[in-house]
Amino acid sequence: MVVIPPEPEIDLLCSETLDDPNPESDFESILDSDDSYHPSSSSSDRDHYLSEEELKPKRKRTPRKGKVPRQNHTPSQNHTDTQETNNETKNTKRAKRGMPDEQHWSRKSNREFRRKGKTYETKYKTKQGETIMKRQPPRQQGPPCSSAFCRKSAYRSCASISSEDRKQLFTSFWEEMTWKQIKTYISSLVFDRPQKIKTCTRETRRTCTLVYYLRIKDELKQVC
Repeated sequence: MVVIPPEPEIDLLCSETLDDPNPESDFESILDSDDSYHPSSSSSDRDHYLSEEELKPKRKRTPRKGKVPRQNHTPSQNHTDTQETNNETKNTKRAKRGMPDEQHWSRKSNREFRRKGKTYETKYKTKQGETIMKRQPPRQQGPPCSSAFCRKSAYRSCASISSEDRKQLFTSFWEEMTWKQIKTYISSLVFDRPQKIKTCTRETRRTCTLVYYLRIKDELKQVC
């Protein structure tokens, strides 16, 4: 039995180069036509020679808070920069603010209205913790004294004060006086006297009796 050996495979490139009288020119043309072939930029060969630390992606450094990155400037540049900043600060002027007017504040105005006896708003909290605004009515002059004890008493002179005197005292007290004047006015018309009659047997904090007066035409008159 005769065994026929297989035919050897012939490379086409080799066959073409054998027939071509100038094989080097054809090989150079093949290299030039293949754009993807760049031996120096192949990543597999380059990564083979780099270490693991060099293969890690580099992180971009950011400056810390409050620190400005250093810049290499010459002394002349620094001088010009400072001059420019000084010129900018001179050109920019700060806007003038108006002085606060306390009379337009709601708290101040309510306090003033209360002192003058006019209508004012006050707020208070309920048991549930809600704040409620309440409008207080203006002060009004009350009726004259109608006590029988004052009419019979020899010391009290409530009935002798006329309605005109009462109105004048009311207007001067609420419209013309300040808080300090009101305090001094009240303290000058209230006196304390020792307690004469004790109706309670146990000890109490009361040690004196307050007596009230009104000044009418430079004369003090006792009232209830």
